[in-house]
Amino acid sequence: MIPAYAGHGKIMKKIILSAICTITFASATFAESIATMKIPQHSATIPKQVMKKGKVDSWWIGTHKKIITTKETMEKIDVLFVGDSITHGWTLATFPKNRFPDKKEKVKKGKNVWDKYYKNRNILNAGISGDKTQNVLWRLQNGTLKGISPKVATLTIGHNNGENTVEELSDGMLALLREIRKQCPKTKILFIPHFPTLNPNWKDSKTIKAYNIVVEKVKNDKYIIPTDLNPAFLNEDGVLKDINLIPDQVHPGESGYQLWYETMEPILLKLLKSNE
Repeated sequence: MIPAYAGHGKIMKKIILSAICTITFASATFAESIATMKIPQHSATIPKQVMKKGKVDSWWIGTHKKIITTKETMEKIDVLFVGDSITHGWTLATFPKNRFPDKKEKVKKGKNVWDKYYKNRNILNAGISGDKTQNVLWRLQNGTLKGISPKVATLTIGHNNGENTVEELSDGMLALLREIRKQCPKTKILFIPHFPTLNPNWKDSKTIKAYNIVVEKVKNDKYIIPTDLNPAFLNEDGVLKDINLIPDQVHPGESGYQLWYETMEPILLKLLKSNE
């Protein structure tokens, strides 16, 4: 049974109103906004496949090809989820056993939530665990976006770019947003930051800092919608309110994906309706 969360109605309403205001009042065409930005070329922005022992990683390229195959079997795609393991986890059943060796049963990820709410809708999950910005960029340029024009895309990325500076990571995020805008100019993008942790300084993380830089740079692009869902995950002290939401303090557990769905769904439905 998937637990439902109550008692955060005011928080969710605030998140929804914030996103709706962004949707309603921002006004800029693609040519006037992110398309003309100069994005430096470095490891986070140059498209790259995942390599292993001097060769393209077989699991990674196989997963990419599976996404392409799934895409080609769908009549249409209204929503595309883009990202790394946080996104990939929507359609995975459990965490690896070695992630929580002290627990007798495997900790659940998002598959039950996905199957309940998304499986029978025109939604494709294009997240791959371990991806850095440059890996996702390669995938976007090599088949993921070909031939589709989703009404909405979601993007959550950055945790794996440990070798990059905050500025470089923000460049990588911008490169991904621009690629989606370039290939799918009518697609609205829900740009979602990484989730909070039990650390009171979680907002000082590299990924959150990079996210905030990007939000400022794209504030005039009406197709990019900063969608901070984190208030729904926080307690009164501003930290993660329940460890079960983000069990390893990076990836959502089943209840985390449930809360993600509940918080994002009103925003998603409004965007889908506006594009009808």
